[in-house]
Amino acid sequence: GMVLTVEPGCYFIESEINRALGDKTKAKFMHADKARSMIGKGGVRLEDNVVVTDDGHENLTSVPRDVVDLEEIIGSAYRA
Repeated sequence: GMVLTVEPGCYFIESEINRALGDKTKAKFMHADKARSMIGKGGVRLEDNVVVTDDGHENLTSVPRDVVDLEEIIGSAYRA
């Protein structure tokens, strides 16, 4: 019966991108030009409200997660 909010996010913070690119262990997993191009664009957080049940969980959030659907929703805000 407990309800939790799960909030994974990805934020494009210049100091953090630069620090990761300066670390050989992390930088090998990054596309430097693409990471730098995202600086200043904010980020994204996908939130879900989840109820814990006796036999697992139920996600109470019903929103699009597909990139094409999300781009359409975001783009429609600029066309309005």
